[in-house]
Amino acid sequence: MGPKQIVAEGYDAAADDFAAWSAGVADPVRDRLFERYCALLPQGATVLDVGCGSGVPWTARLPERCGDVVGVDISPVQAARARTNVPAAKILAGDVMALDMPGEAFDGITALYVTGHLPVGDQGSFLLRCAAWLRPGGLLLASFPSVAEDGWTGDWLGVPMFFAGLGSA
Repeated sequence: MGPKQIVAEGYDAAADDFAAWSAGVADPVRDRLFERYCALLPQGATVLDVGCGSGVPWTARLPERCGDVVGVDISPVQAARARTNVPAAKILAGDVMALDMPGEAFDGITALYVTGHLPVGDQGSFLLRCAAWLRPGGLLLASFPSVAEDGWTGDWLGVPMFFAGLGSA
């Protein structure tokens, strides 16, 4: 089984446990950066939320600040939950590396906790895809693993999960 299938099936199987776990994660720096990102977006912005999960909390907070919001998640279960949790957003289930979006379509892209689930060889390509999808002056809010790791699969929330990272400079 490849990394993408591991991630998709893992988030499908751990949907309830992930929701409970993520609700308990406090990260004031992330929250402050998200608020700053939203404040910098133009009125009526079009935003893509990559790895939207169930839509809570990030995707759910975007429609009140933006115009059109598109979320995408590799997990069909998470995407279905996002459709319920964020009816104002267009939610897609699929692999972001296969996503066909028009160039310069978004004022902003969020990609929180996504790159660490992509194989190292896809991480640079992912950023190039984001750059192509952003309008000139568009904003990317993304998180990146700080540890260099070519890729490993291990137990996370009771399911197999794939992780990888380029590390910090």
